[in-house]
Amino acid sequence: MEPTAPLRRWPACTLVALADLAAGMKDRAELVASLGPRSRVWLDGWAACSTKLQAVIPADAPGVALLHAAAAPGKRPTRPELRLHIATGALSIVYPEGPGGGRVDAGGGACPTVDGRFVIPRPVPAVTCFDVLGNVERVAVVDIHDPLLVFDADGRVIPAGSPLPADEVWIVHLGEPSAECFEGDARIVEISAPPVGWSRWWLGRVSLAGATAVRSVNRLGGEPRLGPWRTVAVSGHADLELGEPLPHVTDADGDVVYAEVPRLRLPGGGHTEWTIEVRRAGSAAAHRWTAAGGSTVRLSDALPSPVVGRFVVSAHAAGHQPVRAAFTAAEGLSVEADQQVRVLREDGLWPARITVRTPRGAHADPPTVRLRSTEVSGCVTVHVPGQDRSTVLHVSLPHCAVRTRTGGENGPWVVTARSFTIDEAIDGGAIDVRLPRAVVDSVGVPDVLAAAKPDDESGQRIRGRRVTTDVYRYPLASLVDAVRATGSTPLWLLLPGNEVKIATIRGTEPATGARTVGPDLVLDGRGTQPVRVHVRAPFSPWIDVFTADLAPAADRMTLPRAFTGRELRVTVESIDEPGRRHRFDVGGAVALPGDSPAERATSAYLAGRADLPAGDDALPLLWFAAARPAGDLGRLTAHACAARLASTPTTSLLAACRTGLTAAELIEPIIRSGLAEKTFPRVDDPRLVATLFPYGPLPALLLSSPLLPYLAGSPSWPPEELDADEAALLERIKETTSPARMALLRGEQPPEPEEMAGETVPGPLAEAAATMIEQARGFPAAHLFRAVTDRQVSACLLGFALTARLAAQEKLPGAARAAEQQRHAWVELTRQFPVPAARALTTAEYAVAGWSAHHV
Repeated sequence: MEPTAPLRRWPACTLVALADLAAGMKDRAELVASLGPRSRVWLDGWAACSTKLQAVIPADAPGVALLHAAAAPGKRPTRPELRLHIATGALSIVYPEGPGGGRVDAGGGACPTVDGRFVIPRPVPAVTCFDVLGNVERVAVVDIHDPLLVFDADGRVIPAGSPLPADEVWIVHLGEPSAECFEGDARIVEISAPPVGWSRWWLGRVSLAGATAVRSVNRLGGEPRLGPWRTVAVSGHADLELGEPLPHVTDADGDVVYAEVPRLRLPGGGHTEWTIEVRRAGSAAAHRWTAAGGSTVRLSDALPSPVVGRFVVSAHAAGHQPVRAAFTAAEGLSVEADQQVRVLREDGLWPARITVRTPRGAHADPPTVRLRSTEVSGCVTVHVPGQDRSTVLHVSLPHCAVRTRTGGENGPWVVTARSFTIDEAIDGGAIDVRLPRAVVDSVGVPDVLAAAKPDDESGQRIRGRRVTTDVYRYPLASLVDAVRATGSTPLWLLLPGNEVKIATIRGTEPATGARTVGPDLVLDGRGTQPVRVHVRAPFSPWIDVFTADLAPAADRMTLPRAFTGRELRVTVESIDEPGRRHRFDVGGAVALPGDSPAERATSAYLAGRADLPAGDDALPLLWFAAARPAGDLGRLTAHACAARLASTPTTSLLAACRTGLTAAELIEPIIRSGLAEKTFPRVDDPRLVATLFPYGPLPALLLSSPLLPYLAGSPSWPPEELDADEAALLERIKETTSPARMALLRGEQPPEPEEMAGETVPGPLAEAAATMIEQARGFPAAHLFRAVTDRQVSACLLGFALTARLAAQEKLPGAARAAEQQRHAWVELTRQFPVPAARALTTAEYAVAGWSAHHV
């Protein structure tokens, strides 16, 4: 076939077919051979179309990375960089050269793309970048303890610690920078709107021609918090002359420690008079004196001996740039260790002993630090009699360590053996080993052996690849087949004379695959343990999940007729070991001839083969798609389905009542779509809503919100105004409403969250919850938030729900803005706790309706 024809006529379908083909290939050579003599045309067509159709083929879909590698052999992506898009003021992640990024995640959500840039929609410490070749990198964005970013005139970030140019720069700062942010004469040239999504931040162009340093000053939350100074690269300032730092020693902040007090070199001639000031960090008392230019000053001459502690030195002279620096000194201190480097053994690291010797007039407690096998560092307190403060120092030795890498994410560094499942080994699994230079210089880079014992010559060896200065990575994918055949397999680091187990790949899977034979589902590689099998049709989510248990060694089950012939997603879970799951995809049709037109259209959309259905007959199906997303692509389509549902609020909620979905299933798309914040000015068909109330109480309650104040007992809302159908709807609501919620309507008590013992708000969402509570203090209905906290899940969910329903009143613009800002965090928390989220929204509806009846 002429490759250009299908690429021109059906680019999306062709890309899907190419990716499906590549997913079954083991390497580039096999892929090129399968494409035939016109392989270059196919690959060039892939490269031209794939970047424009990322919604159809996401970067992490099977086969995509191999296609990109084959289309551009030998090409490697440049590292992602943080940039300021000066024209729009947006903070973005860019790949300066191809092949570029596939996805960037910030704070749990994907960053939107604009003209090839990934726009960072909110302040986050770092983002995770997934490029099209499968590489994953984290890019630092902003330090919450130092909320300051500086960019050069072209929008390139200037890292903290690098000198700033004595020229115009762009500054992003939390709040408008005050005079305390600048040392010297800085001039604000231009003030721009803050970056998109960074509402409390300030963006401006600043000339540093007369400045010497810049820092952040954070005044939010009480006392101002000052960031470190970032110096401006100018000539004519004094410089500290630092000696060699003490080996194996750092201070409490992780900075190096010097055994010799630094000296200060002063520029200028003898006519220049420098004023020098040295003080202990955190102390107001300072030692101040003057010295002539062109000299080198010993700072120890002005300090009590021995000099021990953290000190800040500053110097200035007319016509010269001032200097400010800090250092930690322990004058005359020396350190001895009983070994050069600590290597691994069975229970951790080899123990070590570090002796700290102090000069006359200083004492170390303890003088000798003994590091046990699980300890990588220890503390020493150095005290000088007659001084009020002691100095805490940390001592450690270069040491080996291991960490896991699965799904593109690194685990923490540890000194004990790790464990992998086979699924983790397949999903980019690797074991990283930190090898100090002394080890590599002595024995080279050791292999890792997969075998029952370290002397088993028949075991499979893995060679390490250096990924950073002292970190070597050992990929595990090549071991999967052997582990499936032999069971759990230890991994040994082959240090000569000191072979040590660093990890284990666990075997004994309940199944290794799944396939259909007629109406039956067959599990391959069944183990001896009983399993629970969940079967779903990912492109027909309105078909309920089928679940069945299989006895030990049983491998076959008959599926309901609705699943026959469809593409399936099968999850096999061990009953004896809950949480141990294996997922398999079984090929089949996206839709069947017997499906309705709306079902076929929706299935084609979910498979990436058609546009989103526009007819109202597809609305119930879109609820299923939004409530039951399948995989990463399903998350993207769920968002699009929710947006479609929001475009026809009343019709969509009526359709939700007809789906049979539970409130726990409906709550996430209701929140994601913004329907939880929607105002319904009237009930168009109260008789229909009353009929549907038993089948979809949550969406029916939202549709009934205009009538709820009539149950509040307020003289402003007399029930006599209602017609017969409206009164009948309210009777239906009263029949299903608890006394506690009726009390909320009457304003007799503020809303209380339902108890969820032990459930606390996950750390990444706690900040959004705290912001929600702070914003609620300014609402006229602030008393409704009395029981809301940023700690307990149910209380936090109630706060989000109250904000949304207050926003629906349309008379509180502050609530509307707050609800829109909080929606992402609300969705994330609801995804983890759907049942309490649905209950919270119901409680909030009654509470806000009662407040509205008595106050609005």
